Amino acid sequence: MTLTTLQPPPPQSAVPAPRTAAKRRPALPTAHGEPAIWIMGASLLISLVMIVGIFGLIVVQGSRTFWPQPIERVTLASSQVVLGMPVEHDDAGGRTLYRVGNRDLGQAPFRWIDDKDIVSKDAPRDAVLLERTDWGIWLGEVQKVLTKDGDQQRALAEGESALAYFQEVQPLARERAERIESMTRDDLGDLNTAMEKSRLAVRRAELEARRTEAATDRTLEHPLAFGSVIFAAIIPLALAVGLQRVRPVNRLQRTVFRGAKSLLVMIAAALLLFAWLEGPLTAPDMPPERLAQIKADADANISVLEATYADTQKEIETLRAQDATHRVVVVEPTTGHMSPLRQGDLTNPMMVSQTIRIIPANALTGLGKLRVYLSRWWEYVSTQPRNSNTEGGVFPVIFGTVTLTMLLAIAVVPLGVIAALFLREYARQGPLVSLIRIAVNNLAGVPSVVYGVFGLGFFAYSVGAYIDAGPASPAPRGMWWWGIAGCIVVVTLAFSLAMFARGVSVPSRRHRLNTVIGVCWLAGVGLAVWAVSSSPYFGGFFAEKLPTSTFGTRGILWASLTLALLTLPVVIVATEEAISAVPRSVREGSYGCGASKWQTIRRIVLPQALPGIMTGAILAMARGAGEVAPLMLIGAVKSAPELPVDSHFPFVHGERSFMHLGFHIFDLGFQSPDSEAARPLVWTTTLLLVLIILALNLAAVLIRARLRARVINASV
Repeated sequence: MTLTTLQPPPPQSAVPAPRTAAKRRPALPTAHGEPAIWIMGASLLISLVMIVGIFGLIVVQGSRTFWPQPIERVTLASSQVVLGMPVEHDDAGGRTLYRVGNRDLGQAPFRWIDDKDIVSKDAPRDAVLLERTDWGIWLGEVQKVLTKDGDQQRALAEGESALAYFQEVQPLARERAERIESMTRDDLGDLNTAMEKSRLAVRRAELEARRTEAATDRTLEHPLAFGSVIFAAIIPLALAVGLQRVRPVNRLQRTVFRGAKSLLVMIAAALLLFAWLEGPLTAPDMPPERLAQIKADADANISVLEATYADTQKEIETLRAQDATHRVVVVEPTTGHMSPLRQGDLTNPMMVSQTIRIIPANALTGLGKLRVYLSRWWEYVSTQPRNSNTEGGVFPVIFGTVTLTMLLAIAVVPLGVIAALFLREYARQGPLVSLIRIAVNNLAGVPSVVYGVFGLGFFAYSVGAYIDAGPASPAPRGMWWWGIAGCIVVVTLAFSLAMFARGVSVPSRRHRLNTVIGVCWLAGVGLAVWAVSSSPYFGGFFAEKLPTSTFGTRGILWASLTLALLTLPVVIVATEEAISAVPRSVREGSYGCGASKWQTIRRIVLPQALPGIMTGAILAMARGAGEVAPLMLIGAVKSAPELPVDSHFPFVHGERSFMHLGFHIFDLGFQSPDSEAARPLVWTTTLLLVLIILALNLAAVLIRARLRARVINASV
């Protein structure tokens, strides 16, 4: 019998449905990639053109400020003669702006002259430009050089020889004037500082004498009471050492023993602090005999200093008398007046030493113009400003800017690195850490003037006032010691609960414990801050200088800390990115070799993250060096007679105000009494600020490149 398999019936053939063409959606231009690349390239090109353009404009405008310009003698249709230097020409208005100087005669230092009013103009070879110590420039012709003896004047040179003779004696007169200025500023200043120190020493001794009279209620004045407290402090230390030898058998005992040891150690520390503050060690000891001796020594020292001061003043007066004998007559052709000794005194010719330099602009060769140009640049970067900052140099401005930037970097880099290390390596990632990161990112967008207001209110008026005179309202001693006891209890409780929470496995219970621990730590920190800010045992470091504030006012220290807070988010974000870029395998290899977490961070993570950390430091320095708004509130001034760093102890004076290039630009552009004369200096100062920032950044980049090469060589 043959078996046959049943085959399924063939499927019925169906008529295939007609296919309809699918609609194709038009692709966007960015789907192919090329347009997006072109757009990004064009954006980069536009940005580069803008950067190069603004930098080129700053270089061109700032570098031509000191090039000597020709002096033109313009004869007007009214027969008036004007001597001036052409500054710019208005093609639309058909007029030329001339710098005519001679401001002390009451005329405007700049003057517009219509081209149609000009009859003739030439460039006389005997026209000179005098750069003076006061009242700006003077344009005129040198007629004679005089020597004055009392009321009698005698001409040393006249006519054509007057200019040559003036150029010969002017450097000697300037040396004598600089000697007078140096003795007045440095020698007399040092003597005044020494006398002020002697007076402050007497004032300090008087305050100590008052505290000695008032310190009659010390708790541990008797030696027996003092020794008893010292002995009482030894007992908890001995108990803590004894507990160190006990071996706990379970987690609860381990927690209790650790908390007890911590409590005993802090009790011993509190007792020692009580013995030191309430005992004879810190009691002021200024008997009347010692106070009288200090006053006598100070009076003798001040007498010697006053005699030296009088001798120095006599020497200065002698030099000034010699300086006043040499005069020069430089006549302005417009009015026929000569350059006066002082404003309003048109009958007395100016002294030779009142001129910084004399420039016969029309008679200079190319090499001569280059010498004038270089000498002006050297004066600009090496001398003090003068004439309301519109002339002279910017050396204290440069010094203040560089010092502020260095202090800023010293303050912000360690803080930023420590904060980033904690957030990335130690903090448990959760809502609180996420909230902190959001706060850090938001701080980067806070206006800089807000940081200035905060720095002025917190650093200057709060911390600085506390450093000067201590707490404004100190707490009673009994209440203060109860606060110290509460701080000890709260900190011990927080530490003990933290030890106990390590062994808790239930998440809800552990979460509640962590909440209690956080509250305890906050309470402990709050009590510690209250104890420091209201201590009845601290009367300030500079109470003898009151009511004059030392640190309770604006200064470079508070300005650098304010800018450190301003740039802190930049360093934190850059450091976190650099730390996260270190491969995890490198960390695991370090752990596998037996290294601890801190050893891994110190020897593996930080060296490899240093280039990124330096990038954050570079960005922070670049932003901090260009900030102006906070500095206007917290320390930058128009004129600072003293540098923040000098040869007097403690060498770095954080309480002093300072000058800053950014604020100097603002002052020149918007607060100058002669805006037209200050406008070229705005470009020059801007160029100088850009070059300083580039130099600082270049130094940091070179350090970063060297660190990166060292990391690569170490990894190879």
